Amino acid sequence: MKISKSLFFIICLLFGNQILAQTIGTFNSVQPSAQTQNLVLPSTHTFQKIIQTGNALTTGGTLGSSLDFTGYVPIGGSSTNGYLSISSESTPAQVSILTMDFNGATNLWNTSNSGKVNFPLNDIGNVDRFCSGTVTPNGTIMVAEESVAAGDANGDGYQDAGWIIEIDPATKTVINQDASGGVDKIWAIGRHTHENVAMLNDRSLLYTGADANPTGFLYKFIPITPGVYTSGTLYVLVTNSSLGTGSWVQVPNTTITERNNVASASTALGAYNFNGIEDVEIGPDGKVYFAAKGPGVIYRFNDNGLTVNNLEVFVASTNYDVDGAGPYAPEAWGIGNDNLAFDGDGNLWVLQDGSRNHIWVVGPTHTPATPAVKLFATTPLGSEPTGITFSPDFKYLFMSFQHPSTSNTATQLDAEGNNFVFNNHTTLVISRKEFLGITPCNAPTGLAASNVTTNSATLSWSAAIGSPVSYTVDYKASSSATWINLVTATTNLSANLSGLAASTLYNFRVKTNCSLNTSSYASANFTTSTPPNTCPGIYDVSTNGTTAGAATIPLNTNVNGTVSVKNDNDYYKFIITTGGTITLTLTTLPANYNLTLLNSAGSQIGISQNNGTANETINATVAAGTYYARVLPKGNTSNATICYTLRVATGTAARVGAVYSPENQLLDDEKSDLVAVFPVPAKNILTIEIKDLKDEAELNILNVLGKVLLKQNTKTKITELNIESLNSGMYILNINRDGKSKNLKFLKE
Repeated sequence: MKISKSLFFIICLLFGNQILAQTIGTFNSVQPSAQTQNLVLPSTHTFQKIIQTGNALTTGGTLGSSLDFTGYVPIGGSSTNGYLSISSESTPAQVSILTMDFNGATNLWNTSNSGKVNFPLNDIGNVDRFCSGTVTPNGTIMVAEESVAAGDANGDGYQDAGWIIEIDPATKTVINQDASGGVDKIWAIGRHTHENVAMLNDRSLLYTGADANPTGFLYKFIPITPGVYTSGTLYVLVTNSSLGTGSWVQVPNTTITERNNVASASTALGAYNFNGIEDVEIGPDGKVYFAAKGPGVIYRFNDNGLTVNNLEVFVASTNYDVDGAGPYAPEAWGIGNDNLAFDGDGNLWVLQDGSRNHIWVVGPTHTPATPAVKLFATTPLGSEPTGITFSPDFKYLFMSFQHPSTSNTATQLDAEGNNFVFNNHTTLVISRKEFLGITPCNAPTGLAASNVTTNSATLSWSAAIGSPVSYTVDYKASSSATWINLVTATTNLSANLSGLAASTLYNFRVKTNCSLNTSSYASANFTTSTPPNTCPGIYDVSTNGTTAGAATIPLNTNVNGTVSVKNDNDYYKFIITTGGTITLTLTTLPANYNLTLLNSAGSQIGISQNNGTANETINATVAAGTYYARVLPKGNTSNATICYTLRVATGTAARVGAVYSPENQLLDDEKSDLVAVFPVPAKNILTIEIKDLKDEAELNILNVLGKVLLKQNTKTKITELNIESLNSGMYILNINRDGKSKNLKFLKE
């Protein structure tokens, strides 16, 4: 696939913007799929398990089952210290409350002082099936009974089930609404299959919906005194299937009988059945949003007091392209959109109870005509995502999972490093990885070698993103399997290396040391320079009088040697892994020497024997394999002080399988036979050859999103990059030189 320059720039820009944003709503959609045994989140996010059904509570008992509303209540407005209220949609219903605090050293949440709320039977009768709820502006919890099961266990005239209850999380007690006698349910809002409550910040107005059909009605309650819910005016919304506008019609709610029967009264008043209202929220734009589970849509409207307008379907049950121009097929929204919550960027988070039970995010720019829908997560097999509240800074999302399959066996690692199985009702917290769990320790970038001499170099790197403490640097000759430590805990961004061999390729690697962990290594390489006029060179070894003792020489490199005595034969070994043409040259001859080419068996396959000090040249076409160049004197000629120069140049052959553009496609469509990367595919070392390099080139390896993973400057025509740290896949090599840029793709094994 070809990528144009403009598209490549856009990809890089978008990727960069995502890195800078770092809010909980910044992510790339996960691949749509049916449920698997794991919770599948974007790679940028992680989760920490808080508690599971059956886990012990500190004040006695265990956490209940069928976990639903998961409400974080900040203490003093804190995003790192609060109460977590967890409702159980069970019969009888339960609420457990945990004290939560965030440990900045470990980036993990801790729990303490956990216990159950007491629901006095004599005061309020039985409690049944707590579904969703709300965190009120004054730091209390409201839970809602989805059940309207008949019964009056305490004989107070009120049917037990079908009400809203307010709880003080600090004391784990039900609030006494009328300040007399025992505690109360909020009777004035009326009995129905309640799901949640949404209210204005001044507590002067509440919305609630009924998860029912055909009585799936939307209500508004205006207390006489804001924050006091013992009395007030109750309204139900009247509209028609055309939507657009509607009116609030008052529902009688003064007597016990009226409060017990608001559903039938609403039906008589012509209330509109939305078929299963699951959640109501007031958006950052002031509009009221609510989810209807039956048709699988989200509505919104403007409330004008006694009337509403702009009542419309905000999110329809249709197919959505969750990754823009990406590879995923459009995903069906389906039915069952349930719990809702807005984050700090105006994204609407939607938990789905039905279809594939996804976690969706609807962007603030979304309209029915221009959708902006992403898929945040696919959920564990058999489960329903429930609850959902955010910390005040919107870094942390608290939620639960009901009834995952008890047959699930796959383990999953959370941010705390614990392996557990989603086979039980579970409460957890989700955040971006930089805010939850051990802080990522990022590898340094920009590795480079400068001031390179025959025996020394200065190694440098750019500071790692995050909170690096120090750096560890190792090096080795490329031909060696053993790394040598240079420094273990330097706070500098460079280190001096000496005692090296001339004309030798070296690898070096640098890792970041953080307070709790270390990064992976970033790697680069460099070649020490050849001493000027070194004679003989490092490859003219004492054992090279036979093929068995020949040194392996680099290709496309001048090799100096001497015929020090008569009959001195010098053998040099070289390796070709991709067949093609090669050229052997012998120049700067101080006497009459000849040149031969031998195969791996030592048999001669080419010879050049000009007279005197004329240059010798052999052109050959060879297959992949091992070969030898032999320099030998003619007759008794020799010279122990003046060197000859041997060079084995590759034409279409290569030592490691070079593939030149255009075979190795240039992404900017500029074809050139002067640049090559090899081998194809590469494993640990990627070799870059820039045949016409005159000054310096900057080499960058990027992933397909444009993120720079490795970077190195080079002044040599052939440079070897250590890509051992890269995962398998497709990458882009970006070459910048002489004010121009080229992009080549390559495959890492």
